[in-house]
Amino acid sequence: EVWLDVDQRTIMGFSVAQGFLPGTPIGFGESFTLPITEIALLGPDAILVDNETSLEEIEVSDRYTNLIGDEVVTESGELLGKVRDYRFDAKSGELFYLIISSVSSPYVPSVLISTYELDVNEIIAVGREKLIVTEGMEERLTQLNRGLLEQLGLGKPPWESDYDDDFFQPTPISGNALGSGQRSNPYAAPSYPDPY
Repeated sequence: EVWLDVDQRTIMGFSVAQGFLPGTPIGFGESFTLPITEIALLGPDAILVDNETSLEEIEVSDRYTNLIGDEVVTESGELLGKVRDYRFDAKSGELFYLIISSVSSPYVPSVLISTYELDVNEIIAVGREKLIVTEGMEERLTQLNRGLLEQLGLGKPPWESDYDDDFFQPTPISGNALGSGQRSNPYAAPSYPDPY
């Protein structure tokens, strides 16, 4: 796992395990933290370190996060997608972009789904499993690829969804207490109280 400090816009390091179940991210054996400052060379398939003392047996700080799977929403709450990957400087760890898509799992090939690049300077706040970005961000996203599903007309960006997530307020339950909002059926004809 990649750990980053979103406030500092920096990759802090990696979780490293002695082994992994083939084809899964599930590690076993002892696990360590590898700070990015201890990496000699970061390649596409391997990370080289000077020696095994680079691995630290420490807990990852609570202020670090991996962001993968976190929702990205605008200030008004419009869903833009989920974090799928990052682009960062391999030497300094400086984070440049988040890669987002409608599906966050890196095991779903990007050829199937459209992916977008989001500048980390557009992040306003980081909440629990949610990132809030500036309003109108969907207009400033850079599309990295047009997925096969979108090409076939079977998929589109979350912010272009035809479904409006409308809620209506039902009649108060008792006295002046309000009931919980209920999802309206966008396909049903509106109903009005009988005036008689």
